[in-house]
Amino acid sequence: LRYAKYDADGNDISDTYAKQSDISDTYARQSNISNPNLIMNPDFKINQRGKTSYTIPQSTSISSTYTFDRWRTNNSSAASITIASRSVGGITISGRGANISQQFEEGIPSGAVTLTIKSGTTSSTTEVSHTVTVPSSLGSSWSGSFGTYGNLNAMLTYSQDVGFTLSIDSNTSGSIYIDWVKLEPGTVATKFVPPDPATELLKCQRYYIAFNENAPFSGWIFSATSVRITIPVPTAMRESPTLVFPNGGSIGSTRIYSNGGTLTPSACSVQQAENNQIVLSLTVSGATANQTAAWRSISKAALDAEI
Repeated sequence: LRYAKYDADGNDISDTYAKQSDISDTYARQSNISNPNLIMNPDFKINQRGKTSYTIPQSTSISSTYTFDRWRTNNSSAASITIASRSVGGITISGRGANISQQFEEGIPSGAVTLTIKSGTTSSTTEVSHTVTVPSSLGSSWSGSFGTYGNLNAMLTYSQDVGFTLSIDSNTSGSIYIDWVKLEPGTVATKFVPPDPATELLKCQRYYIAFNENAPFSGWIFSATSVRITIPVPTAMRESPTLVFPNGGSIGSTRIYSNGGTLTPSACSVQQAENNQIVLSLTVSGATANQTAAWRSISKAALDAEI
């Protein structure tokens, strides 16, 4: 059964109307297309370091500090800056010169790239998009400014030593709310789709893996002065990591249990980093070789392979 549609002059325009409806449907489908996001942890939900707020003292001597996974900040200003989580999602950056940046392990393809940031100085945040063109020949360095996003400035830079880095800086001493960030190829800003948290965590764990205080790991006494401990990891890490203690502590705040006794290691190195496991080599004294062992950290510890 076919229902005809006529124009004001009585002409049958059913086919034309149907084609226009198809075009409208196609446009509606295209409006829901989302390009891949080149940013990791774009909505700041992955936070393995575990703090709700990261405060960087004024003119700190530390060149950069990682906060929420894959995002870091630095402070060369005369006042402290704070990067904090929000109960409704996203982050707040506060203080003159407050900034966040993300360094890319992989390159950014040449051509147009569009950056969209949903941000604002109140909880009513808005989306703003700007585009820059990455040249096919970068030379030893390059920079492209995305311009302003309210009270934020954003820039994409490249150097032979570092690769690509996206930097987002505050130009106010007040607080700025950032819900999410999206960087995508092309000149069109497509829909932001929140990443699956489990998948995003796994991506971030290529660079950093945290484990809780007192988490036990097993191993063996290799010799009177060396203990080997195996730590299973969910994904291969970017490079051989370093054992770190983000909330303070040291290798001396860990313990080894074997044959009814307790040992305190004095040094640590990574013996092996492959096949989804990390093998630590711990220096001790007075151990009995060829015994099983268990190791735990009294302080929160992590494996760090950040760029």
